[in-house]
Amino acid sequence: MRVSYTEAAPDPEVYRQALGRDLGVYSNQTGAGLGGFLKKIFKSVIPIGKTILKQGFELAKPGLQDAGNQLVGAASNYAVNKIESGAKRIIDNVGKRKVDQL
Repeated sequence: MRVSYTEAAPDPEVYRQALGRDLGVYSNQTGAGLGGFLKKIFKSVIPIGKTILKQGFELAKPGLQDAGNQLVGAASNYAVNKIESGAKRIIDNVGKRKVDQL
Protein backbone atom coordinates (compact mmCIF):
# COMPACT_ATOMS: atom_id res chain seq x y z
CA MET A 1 0.00 0.00 0.00
CA ARG A 2 1.36 3.40 -0.96
CA VAL A 3 1.59 6.02 1.78
CA SER A 4 0.59 9.51 0.71
CA TYR A 5 3.01 12.35 1.36
CA THR A 6 2.10 14.80 4.07
CA GLU A 7 4.01 17.99 4.60
CA ALA A 8 6.01 18.11 7.82
CA ALA A 9 5.14 21.74 8.57
CA PRO A 10 4.08 22.54 12.11
CA ASP A 11 0.45 23.13 12.80
CA PRO A 12 -0.63 26.79 13.16
CA GLU A 13 -1.84 25.88 16.63
CA VAL A 14 1.77 25.18 17.65
CA TYR A 15 2.67 28.75 16.69
CA ARG A 16 -0.26 30.14 18.63
CA GLN A 17 0.76 28.25 21.73
CA ALA A 18 4.38 29.34 21.43
CA LEU A 19 3.41 33.00 21.08
CA GLY A 20 0.80 32.95 23.81
CA ARG A 21 -2.13 33.37 21.41
CA ASP A 22 -0.61 36.65 20.18
CA LEU A 23 0.24 35.45 16.61
CA GLY A 24 3.38 37.56 16.63
CA VAL A 25 1.70 40.96 16.60
CA TYR A 26 3.42 43.17 19.11
CA SER A 27 2.70 46.82 19.71
CA ASN A 28 5.74 48.06 21.58
CA GLN A 29 6.33 51.27 19.61
CA THR A 30 5.58 54.53 21.34
CA GLY A 31 5.67 58.07 20.00
CA ALA A 32 5.37 59.42 16.49
CA GLY A 33 8.69 58.06 15.28
CA LEU A 34 10.37 58.92 12.02
CA GLY A 35 7.09 58.78 10.08
CA GLY A 36 5.67 61.75 11.94
CA PHE A 37 8.72 63.82 11.06
CA LEU A 38 8.75 62.80 7.39
CA LYS A 39 5.01 63.34 7.04
CA LYS A 40 5.39 67.07 7.67
CA ILE A 41 8.21 67.34 5.15
CA PHE A 42 6.30 65.44 2.46
CA LYS A 43 3.21 67.59 2.97
CA SER A 44 5.21 70.68 2.09
CA VAL A 45 7.36 69.15 -0.70
CA ILE A 46 4.70 67.26 -2.70
CA PRO A 47 2.74 70.34 -3.90
CA ILE A 48 5.96 71.98 -5.07
CA GLY A 49 6.95 68.82 -6.91
CA LYS A 50 3.57 68.60 -8.60
CA THR A 51 3.80 72.13 -10.00
CA ILE A 52 7.35 71.52 -11.24
CA LEU A 53 6.28 68.28 -12.98
CA LYS A 54 3.28 69.97 -14.62
CA GLN A 55 5.47 72.77 -15.97
CA GLY A 56 8.05 70.26 -17.17
CA PHE A 57 5.43 68.24 -19.03
CA GLU A 58 4.05 71.38 -20.67
CA LEU A 59 7.54 72.29 -21.90
CA ALA A 60 8.30 68.76 -23.12
CA LYS A 61 4.95 68.11 -24.81
CA PRO A 62 5.94 69.13 -28.38
CA GLY A 63 9.15 67.11 -28.22
CA LEU A 64 7.33 64.09 -26.85
CA GLN A 65 4.75 64.26 -29.64
CA ASP A 66 7.48 64.32 -32.29
CA ALA A 67 9.30 61.44 -30.61
CA GLY A 68 6.05 59.46 -30.44
CA ASN A 69 5.37 60.02 -34.13
CA GLN A 70 8.89 58.89 -35.03
CA LEU A 71 8.55 55.82 -32.82
CA VAL A 72 5.27 54.79 -34.45
CA GLY A 73 6.77 55.29 -37.91
CA ALA A 74 9.87 53.23 -37.10
CA ALA A 75 7.79 50.45 -35.52
CA SER A 76 5.47 50.25 -38.52
CA ASN A 77 8.44 50.15 -40.95
CA TYR A 78 10.05 47.37 -38.90
CA ALA A 79 6.80 45.36 -38.88
CA VAL A 80 6.31 45.77 -42.63
CA ASN A 81 9.90 44.66 -43.34
CA LYS A 82 9.50 41.60 -41.11
CA ILE A 83 6.25 40.60 -42.80
CA GLU A 84 7.73 41.09 -46.28
CA SER A 85 10.85 39.06 -45.49
CA GLY A 86 8.78 36.26 -43.94
CA ALA A 87 6.42 36.17 -46.90
CA LYS A 88 9.37 36.14 -49.33
CA ARG A 89 10.97 33.24 -47.46
CA ILE A 90 7.70 31.26 -47.57
CA ILE A 91 7.19 31.96 -51.28
CA ASP A 92 10.77 30.96 -52.08
CA ASN A 93 10.34 27.62 -50.30
CA VAL A 94 7.02 26.67 -51.94
CA GLY A 95 7.40 23.66 -54.19
CA LYS A 96 10.89 22.76 -53.05
CA ARG A 97 11.57 19.34 -51.64
CA LYS A 98 13.56 18.99 -48.48
CA VAL A 99 16.75 16.98 -48.73
CA ASP A 100 16.73 13.86 -46.59
CA GLN A 101 19.40 13.99 -43.94
CA LEU A 102 20.61 10.48 -43.18
